[in-house]
Amino acid sequence: MNVQCECGKKMVVSDALAGKSVRCSGCGEMIFVQASPQGSGAAKTKQAESAGFYMSPALIGVIVGAVVLLIGGVLFYVGPMRVSGQWQAMDRKARNSVMNVITFAIKARLSEDGEYDPAHHAPAIESSDLLFDRPLLTMSLPEKIHFVGKSNNGGFEGYYNTGTGEVEADVECGGYTVAGLVNLKKPTKQIHIVGHEVNNDPVVQIDGRTVKIINPPKLNGKP
Repeated sequence: MNVQCECGKKMVVSDALAGKSVRCSGCGEMIFVQASPQGSGAAKTKQAESAGFYMSPALIGVIVGAVVLLIGGVLFYVGPMRVSGQWQAMDRKARNSVMNVITFAIKARLSEDGEYDPAHHAPAIESSDLLFDRPLLTMSLPEKIHFVGKSNNGGFEGYYNTGTGEVEADVECGGYTVAGLVNLKKPTKQIHIVGHEVNNDPVVQIDGRTVKIINPPKLNGKP
């Protein structure tokens, strides 16, 4: 900054000497250096510019949190939401396939023992009695979806293959259940089945052998 002595001598001194006294190089008198308003403004401007690049820890935390939420939202959209949509699209097909395959297997197994009577207490499964473990919080559709349920012959549990449509389950049969609630007869058989549908027709193996429904014999032209 510039200072001027009473003798008329002008000098340039450092801003660091503001508020101090310096000796005049002309007359030797002490001159008090006052802070320059221009210099003070420049210092404030410099501080303000420096302050523009400063971020408090709280602000940094907010920014990091927002980025994490954004990334999490994108991952949730391309992962669990997409998988949920995929399963929703195949839910009905999977449900019908499981019901048809298991019902066919029960009929075939009972017919082998002469216990299948299509006119009375035919094996059946209500859609509401079949429950799938829907895929949640997964990034891709699982190869197999677990399910449990109950027919009017007994309970069952197994897996549905989302890629091939194959049904594999352990199935009870030979029982007698009314409205899915009242058990009048306990299941008498336990079978392991593997099957799928070909043009909506079940193809089923029970304990490793392919089965079919054996129609009951007719007596005097009547079943």
